[in-house]
Amino acid sequence: MEQREPKLGEDTERRTWLGARGSWHPTRMQRVLFLALLTLICSYPFFRSTIALGHDVMFHLLRIESIAKGLSQGILPVRLYQAQAYGLGYPCGVCYPDTFLYAPALLRCLGLSLKGAYVAFIVMVNAATAFLALYSFRRLFGSYEAGMACTVLWALAPYRLCCLFIRASVGEYLALVFAPLLALGIWATLGTDRWKNGWVWLGLACAGIAQSHLLSIVLFALIGLPVVVVLLVRGTTSHKLFGLAKAAVLATALSLWFVVPFMSFYTQHAMKVAGVVEDTFRWSLEPAQLLAPFQSFEGVSSPLGDSLESEMPLGLGWALMLGVPAWIATLDTSRKDSDEAPDAPVALLLAVAACVAALLTTYLFPWYKQYDAGFMGAIMGKLAVIQFPWRFLGQASILLALLWGVLLLRWRGNTVRALALAALCLSVLEAGYATSTYVRHAYVLPEEQLLAEAGAEIGAGEYLPEGVELDDVKARADRQPIASSEMLEIQASGWQNSQSYVITYRNNGAGEERISLPVLWCKLLKATVTTDTGKDEPRALGMAGGFAELIVEPQEQATVEVRFVEPLPWRLAEVVSVLTVIGLVAWAEYARRGNARL
Repeated sequence: MEQREPKLGEDTERRTWLGARGSWHPTRMQRVLFLALLTLICSYPFFRSTIALGHDVMFHLLRIESIAKGLSQGILPVRLYQAQAYGLGYPCGVCYPDTFLYAPALLRCLGLSLKGAYVAFIVMVNAATAFLALYSFRRLFGSYEAGMACTVLWALAPYRLCCLFIRASVGEYLALVFAPLLALGIWATLGTDRWKNGWVWLGLACAGIAQSHLLSIVLFALIGLPVVVVLLVRGTTSHKLFGLAKAAVLATALSLWFVVPFMSFYTQHAMKVAGVVEDTFRWSLEPAQLLAPFQSFEGVSSPLGDSLESEMPLGLGWALMLGVPAWIATLDTSRKDSDEAPDAPVALLLAVAACVAALLTTYLFPWYKQYDAGFMGAIMGKLAVIQFPWRFLGQASILLALLWGVLLLRWRGNTVRALALAALCLSVLEAGYATSTYVRHAYVLPEEQLLAEAGAEIGAGEYLPEGVELDDVKARADRQPIASSEMLEIQASGWQNSQSYVITYRNNGAGEERISLPVLWCKLLKATVTTDTGKDEPRALGMAGGFAELIVEPQEQATVEVRFVEPLPWRLAEVVSVLTVIGLVAWAEYARRGNARL
C-alpha cells in the first residue's frame, strides 16, 4: 500500500534523522538545552568587557538610557528622550517603536550598566527568536525534527546575524523575531481548518512587527500580502475572512498605544524625515553578493558599482539557498499525481516568493524607475521608503527556512535527508565563521567613553523639527536658555524630569522680551507661569529656529514650567492596549484551565 504524503501541521510517524521508525518527541529538558545552546551561539560575541560598536548601536543604547531615565523619574510611557540630542527633548519615543526596549531600560534602572543591560537584551532577543521559531515551526510541520532544523536555519540566517552584530539595527532584528509566528498565523488562519483560534497568532505577530520597526511592516506586507491573496483564492470562506478581521483588530488594539501618538505627531509636525528620499537603486546588491558563502562580519554597505572590499556581508547563505535545489531534487516526475501532493503547491509558492524577495534586493529589479515620471516611477518612488533594497534579505531568509520545513515532510528520501543534514552543517559553519570574524574585527569602546561622547547621537536626526540641523543641536550642548537682551536675568533653569523644563527669570526692562529655551519645539509643549499668588496660568509659547521660545512680559518675575502634555486620545489608546494585554492573558489562562488549545 502506497504511503501518502503528510500534510502541513500533521503529527506523523516517519524516519528520524538517524533512520529509526517513529516520531521523535524530545523531553522538556532536551528542548530547553537546544534553545539555550542556540541562544549561546547567537549571543557569545557580545560577552566582552567593552561595547562592540555596530552601525546603529550608539543610537539605540541612548534610547535605552533615555527610557531608563524616564522610568526612574516615574514617567510611563517615556515620549521625550533626554540621553539624546544633548538633553533637548528629542521626540524619538513618539516616532520610533520602543515597546521592547523597556526591558533593558528596566534592567538599567535596577542597577545594571548600560552595556550589561544591552547584552542581556541581546540574549533575550535571541532566546525569543529561538523559542518562537521552534514553537511556530513545530506546529506548522507537525514534527520536532523539522521544527528544530528550521529553527537552526532561521536563528543562524546570515542576514539576521548581520542585523544583530554589524548593523545593530534593533528595530529590524526585533521584527524578524516574529517572522515565524507570522507564517504560522497566516497558515493557521487561511491555509488550514485545524486551528480554531489561529488568528491570535497572526494578530500577535503583526502587533510585534508593528511595535518593532515601521519599515518592516512594508517589507513583510510586500511579500506577505501576495501569499495571503493566493491562499484566499485557493479557498475563501467566511470564517477565514472573519479570522483575518479578528487578527487585524487584535493587532490594532495591541499597537494603539504607539500608533495613535505616532500618527498624530507625524501628521501635525514638519520633521526632517518627511523630506528624506533615499537613492534606493544605488544601494541594491550585486547578485554575486547574494550568493557568496562564508562572508566576514565587518564593513559597511557600499553603493552599487563600488569595490566590495569593505562591503558588509549581505547574502542569504548557502545553507538556506540549498532549499531550492533540494525542492527540485525531491520532485517526483515519475508520478503523474506528484504535483497533487498536499505540500506541493505550498513548496512552489514559497520557492517562488523567496526568489522574488531575493530579486528585490538586487539591481536587476527596476529600482532606477523611481526617477521616472510615469506610472512605474510613481510606484518605485513609494517603494523607495525602504531605503535599502537588501532589507528584503530577511523576508527571503524566512521563506527559505519555511521551504526547508515543507521539504522535511518528505523525509523518507535519502536525498532530502542528505541535503538537510548538509544544510544544517553549513548553517553552523557559516555562523561560526561569521561570529568569529566579528569578535576579531569589531570596533570596541568603553562604556564610560561612549556616554561621554554620545550626547548628540541621534542618527540622521530624522525626528528633528524641520529647519534644525545637527550643528544647531551641538550649539545648544550647554543646555542653557538664551535671553533676547541683557535686561532679562535668568535665575535658574533646567529639566525637572524627562518631560518638564522649568525656568525662573526676572525681566528688568520695560518691554516684552523672549527666551529661547533648550527644548526642541513641538505643538504638545504647554507653558504655565506661577504668579505671586501661587496660581498657575497658561503662557504663550512660540517657536524660533526649531526651539521653544518663551514670551516674557515687561517687569515680570516668574517661574515657568514647559511640559510635554499627552493629549487625551493618546491616553485612551494606552488604556485600550493595556486592557487588551490583560484580556489576552486572562483568555490564555482560561483556555489553559479548560484544556483548550489553539
